[in-house]
Amino acid sequence: MLSLLLFFLYMSVAMTFLPLPTHPYVVYMGEQYAPGLVAVVGGIATCIAGLIDYLLLSRLMRYQRIRKLQQSSWYLRFSAFFRSMAFIALVVVAFTPIPFDPFRFLAITTEYDKKKYILAIFVGRAPRYFILARVGSEGYIPTWVLIGAFVLLFGIAVWKNYGKIKHNFTIIYKKYNRKRKRE
Repeated sequence: MLSLLLFFLYMSVAMTFLPLPTHPYVVYMGEQYAPGLVAVVGGIATCIAGLIDYLLLSRLMRYQRIRKLQQSSWYLRFSAFFRSMAFIALVVVAFTPIPFDPFRFLAITTEYDKKKYILAIFVGRAPRYFILARVGSEGYIPTWVLIGAFVLLFGIAVWKNYGKIKHNFTIIYKKYNRKRKRE
């Protein structure tokens, strides 16, 4: 049961600001627990991560650069199209390997309803996690392969997102120092 709790915590923090690889972990958990349980626990935890993303990115919306982006013609066209089918788009990209971040950004910048956003994440991710957990339950995949996949994907995520990670930590650091100086 401890491994299920650790899985829940890990999946809860695997978000935009901390892009952790989740697929190898889901497959591994499928070896340990029923795929339906892994899908539900992973889906709920991912909803928590999605809510954290929503709240943090909503706070970043106050910055002038993002407001300027929202006024660009391509953003206005794309966001209007997104609004017409937001729930379906979010479910599809949550289920498929299509990158989720651009749609997450659109959902937040267009102030898409939080409850629908979280529901779309669950409806898309839970079946995806079920399939991955089922792969783990059906065929034995050596632990070293899963660990290797995790390390490789983590390395790629850090390498690919290094600038974004550094930028996000810089914003957090500056904000934290401003608060400390006021006190």
